[in-house]
Amino acid sequence: MPILTDNHKKVLILANVDYHILKFKLPLINKLVELGYDVTCAAADTGKKDDFLEHGIRFVDFFIEKSSLNVFKEIRTICRIYRLLKKERPDTLHAMTIKPLIYGSIIGRFFCKNIIIEVAGLGYIYTDTKVSTLILRKMLDMVFWISLNISDRVIFLNRDDLSRFSKYFNTNKAVLIKGAGIDAEYFSPTNIDNTDLESLREQLAVKSDSIVFTMISRLLASKGIWEYSEMARALSAKYKNTVFLLAGYIDFGNPMSIKEQTLVKIKDNLIFLGKIDNVRDILALTDIFVLPSYREGMPITILEAMSMEKPVIATDVPGCREVVRPEVNGLLVEPRSVPSLLAAAERLIADKELRTKMGENGRRIVLEEYSNKIILEQFIKLYGSCKT
Repeated sequence: MPILTDNHKKVLILANVDYHILKFKLPLINKLVELGYDVTCAAADTGKKDDFLEHGIRFVDFFIEKSSLNVFKEIRTICRIYRLLKKERPDTLHAMTIKPLIYGSIIGRFFCKNIIIEVAGLGYIYTDTKVSTLILRKMLDMVFWISLNISDRVIFLNRDDLSRFSKYFNTNKAVLIKGAGIDAEYFSPTNIDNTDLESLREQLAVKSDSIVFTMISRLLASKGIWEYSEMARALSAKYKNTVFLLAGYIDFGNPMSIKEQTLVKIKDNLIFLGKIDNVRDILALTDIFVLPSYREGMPITILEAMSMEKPVIATDVPGCREVVRPEVNGLLVEPRSVPSLLAAAERLIADKELRTKMGENGRRIVLEEYSNKIILEQFIKLYGSCKT
């Protein structure tokens, strides 16, 4: 462990929304606090403020228009970040999500000794194919160039994103850390209560001999929601013992969010669970996990499914192909392709032994590469290398 000095103990973690920090950074924050860091988190409060306080973490309610392109709103956001950083003056700024990352890195240069930016999921701008979006992507690349060069450390979650941006900056400051870490003790098939599992089966009317497919994600078009729904429609007509679950919520601030009327149509093909807290229980019920996303940073739902010994069908795109090894722990399919999804699904439906083997391999990969312990050690090493 690094020997800490008071010169770099004050940390500010900046993100769009509170639940993003809680979901992806809580183990890191707890570890930093344990090591003597003074950690403050700043994000929009969606009702999770008390969760921070329960862990003894100082939280600053900080609103950012996630998807706005209005110049005046952006100026207000920049001013808010300026006032926040001027007041807090952290030794280390750790900025996540696109706007905090870009604005925070530039403004933070005036107030912070160390700037760490984390390039996670790049959002709809890097998946949408409209001409207007392509133009916006070029503009964003130019701003990224500034942020990448002005920061002290740049965290990438997958090799594709690192390769994409490597031409813009000195990659000596780049660090590849594959996600936030998985609690493999919690997400373990041995931790499931069979009585609770049977109760869940009854609740969802899932028979014991059913083959259950599950997708867990925000309800964005870019997550492959339509492709999953079409796969469910085709397979449920052909295989009467198949069940398709979809868990997630509409992200109203995201331009790629599906419409409520679209969700109504999708529900005809599957069982819609909405936003869930019992992810582990749903995964325990699952036979095959599916994520037909167009692009990911590091897909935590895939890692959770792997930790629960579930085979995975995912698209051959950044993020997904980082964790899914074809023929080892799952199958990779073409993005935006229902026929490709169907072929992979039918192969796993027909081969229970292959499903079992892939599930076991997936958990082994999580334990060897993606456990909380392994990922936290990488983050702590990074923090220990910051300037004093």
